Amino acid sequence: MRERLRAYDRDAALASFTLEHRFSDTMAISGGPNYEEGRTGRDGDMEAFRLFGVMGGFRYDNTTDPLDPRRGQRFSISATPYFSALDANSFTRILAIGTSYFDVIGNGDSVLALRAALGTAPGAARDEITLDKRFYAGGGGSVRGYTYQSIGPRDAANRPLGGASLAEASVEWRQRLTRSWGIAAFLDAGSVAEEAMPNCPAPFLCTSDLWVY
Repeated sequence: MRERLRAYDRDAALASFTLEHRFSDTMAISGGPNYEEGRTGRDGDMEAFRLFGVMGGFRYDNTTDPLDPRRGQRFSISATPYFSALDANSFTRILAIGTSYFDVIGNGDSVLALRAALGTAPGAARDEITLDKRFYAGGGGSVRGYTYQSIGPRDAANRPLGGASLAEASVEWRQRLTRSWGIAAFLDAGSVAEEAMPNCPAPFLCTSDLWVY
């Protein structure tokens, strides 16, 4: 895998094995080991890393449609303890995301969508967590209107450093006008903090917009 992002560069080899067990049409658990080895950094200053992890996850989804949900809830939580073989550091990356959809009128034309995400990486200081395992916010699926990974602490060159905790919230109204046209208005907010459990929440950055689809 080769990544070139504003937040970091990464060249890595990845291997993982995941098993999933479905309890029903709406609930499932998954888990398995993973291994990552490579180099990550910025501006050509790359440091080697070697991570061993074991992922565990749970998801629930009773929405009416996987691509265009009008009613229902989605919730997922994943936790991956990592051990760094090169410096003996360890940390756990935890991320929980929940979304609810409400068919306000009852005919599917007016939908209120609420979303929240919380993440934390306890066990190591932010700078001891590899750049790609830190939390970032901004961009589609996060805080729309902000550049991808742009929210959070920054270095002297104004580039995102990522954080050890994440909080996001979103409110969206979707209104269908015809079979082919609709509009959506949203308010997104997000925060990334250096600490895994900050004593004082980091400032939230917000954005709002109106989309036509």
